[in-house]
Amino acid sequence: MIRISGTLDDDLGTLRLPTEVRGHERDRRPMSLQQFDAGASLALRSFKQAAECGLVSYASQRNRFIWAVGESGAMVIAFEEVALFRDGSEGNGHTRRIGVPKSAADEKKLGHPTLLGGGVGRVAGELYLDMIDDVLRWVFSFSSGRYCSENQPTPKQRDTIHDHFNDHIGPNVIFNPEV
Repeated sequence: MIRISGTLDDDLGTLRLPTEVRGHERDRRPMSLQQFDAGASLALRSFKQAAECGLVSYASQRNRFIWAVGESGAMVIAFEEVALFRDGSEGNGHTRRIGVPKSAADEKKLGHPTLLGGGVGRVAGELYLDMIDDVLRWVFSFSSGRYCSENQPTPKQRDTIHDHFNDHIGPNVIFNPEV
């Protein structure tokens, strides 16, 4: 497991509960959830490499990963998934499965609290690929309304996460403060 080191409160923020855990998120985890370990780093580097091919470039830029750092400083990551509701039943899923309704009313995102079991975390955000100056680049943000909106990360915390992504998924990761 890759663990962000240093003084956790200074480098990653103090512990905080999410401002809300929505009903459809209770007791649920994304199917793609995993520790941000060496295997996840390799998968993300491979995902970017595949995305540099025209076949999957467009699709890769339409998907996001959500990430969070828990109490111990360990980072977890998952695709941004949706919970699907059909005929009163619940189940994890994706928006384009055969036989699954595509209505926005039937879909709800599984947000950052589902990465940490609805519990405490330090910081959270998004990671995605975007074409910048004709180069496909990784971009990260602290876009988590429930872990970061009331307690914005400091520049030091931004730098810690930025260094972490640069070290593990490749150089030249970009921070986007506006997402």
